Amino acid sequence: MHKLDAIGNFDFEGLDLDPISPRVIQKTALLLGLTDSNQLPLYNLSPGRGGEVLIELKNGNYEAEIYVYENEEPQLLVFNKENCLFDGRYTLKDANDYFFGF
Repeated sequence: MHKLDAIGNFDFEGLDLDPISPRVIQKTALLLGLTDSNQLPLYNLSPGRGGEVLIELKNGNYEAEIYVYENEEPQLLVFNKENCLFDGRYTLKDANDYFFGF
């Protein structure tokens, strides 16, 4: 859970960001566990304006953004350079297919 320490302890004072709820932290931890166990390379982890968390993964020319929301399923966007290959709700199979299927 060390990857989430910076997010959970993030200082929101003076920033135009909503605090991240414990539920979003929990969902993010679950997704990070799945990406770790499937060797998906974490590039960045950051808070969003609306209380969401952004997980960015990078592997060669492929990049993925996972937006973790409190009351919605995570959204996954996958890019090859500037081309969006996938934009939809997150599943581990989608991430694995794009990162290791090419």
